Amino acid sequence: MGNEYDTLRPLLRPTDERPRTYPHPNPYEAYDIVWHSDDDIVGVNPEDGRDRIQLTKQDVVVYEFDLHKFRGFLAKMMGFRESQAGIERGDRCISLGTWEPEARAGYPVHLLLPRDGNHLNSMIHKIFVANTAPMIVLTPTGKTWECKTVELFHQRKSVLAPLVELIEVTSDGWSATDAWQHTLHNFHDMINPPNLVAVAPYEFRKKSDYWVVRFDGKEGFVKDSVGAKYLSSLFSKPGESMFA
Repeated sequence: MGNEYDTLRPLLRPTDERPRTYPHPNPYEAYDIVWHSDDDIVGVNPEDGRDRIQLTKQDVVVYEFDLHKFRGFLAKMMGFRESQAGIERGDRCISLGTWEPEARAGYPVHLLLPRDGNHLNSMIHKIFVANTAPMIVLTPTGKTWECKTVELFHQRKSVLAPLVELIEVTSDGWSATDAWQHTLHNFHDMINPPNLVAVAPYEFRKKSDYWVVRFDGKEGFVKDSVGAKYLSSLFSKPGESMFA
């Protein structure tokens, strides 16, 4: 726990709130905090009044997660331009910034903190209504996702990704994982698909002892014959007369 706390400490900020309980060595119990004065704070075990500990103001400071700092950390690690939009306490739809793979091309990056699957769908609907451009949306995990939600993102040429797989905490601090680069690569392919070879609307091609016939979305096979060879010759020179 010590190492995890040291890693998270830069993202925590103290509040003015006064806690009511303090951790007990027994995970199933807790001390009630009694404030006699700022210099006289005691933790009392409600199950055993004789079990008491002396506390200091530093012991009972309540910290909260600083989403502004966390957004800055993410922007630096993941290579997007940090948003300057404010974040209010309780916000669950947070604008992280824009990913800019090239000049004058920026795509919104959002962090959603849903309570459940229905809440996630509601937030996604709102951001899609507000912005029709392709976007990257992150959630803490993928536990609240549904198949229809993932399909919706694919249709909108957008990406939904679980943050837990995109960043990691090591002894050297925070860093982006290879999964983040794969996410950006997939997103880039969606908004700029690679050149594809055009497929003709019809086909008459010999394959072994048969000819493959495809037209108007339907496909069939014709056994090799003199007539099939004549047809192939005609198709190869549309609009020209041929002697037979």
